[in-house]
Amino acid sequence: MIKIRKLLCMALLCPPAYAVNIDNGESLHQETCLECHSPRVEDGDHSTLYTRENRRVKDFAGLESMVRMCDSNLKIGWFDDEIMDVVAYLNQTYYHFPQPKVVEPTEKPQK
Repeated sequence: MIKIRKLLCMALLCPPAYAVNIDNGESLHQETCLECHSPRVEDGDHSTLYTRENRRVKDFAGLESMVRMCDSNLKIGWFDDEIMDVVAYLNQTYYHFPQPKVVEPTEKPQK
């Protein structure tokens, strides 16, 4: 009975794991992000916005922060999983930052 209670508590307290959907991230990027970012590039190649030397984003946390800022400032209304899909798409396609490791909760030994 104690194990069931522990499992139930862990399930309720731990955030759900979410596998990102790169295809969804690409679709959201194409539908939403390029509306603002495409006019900012002269040659029509929007990838230069993400790959230029003086880019603002320097790491994975900064990338997530930038996508969240755009979502908030432009009142896009994405859910967290959609934001992370876009972050994953941009990271896989342009940035190639190492992703932070997810630390699994460990159970403390019983006394």
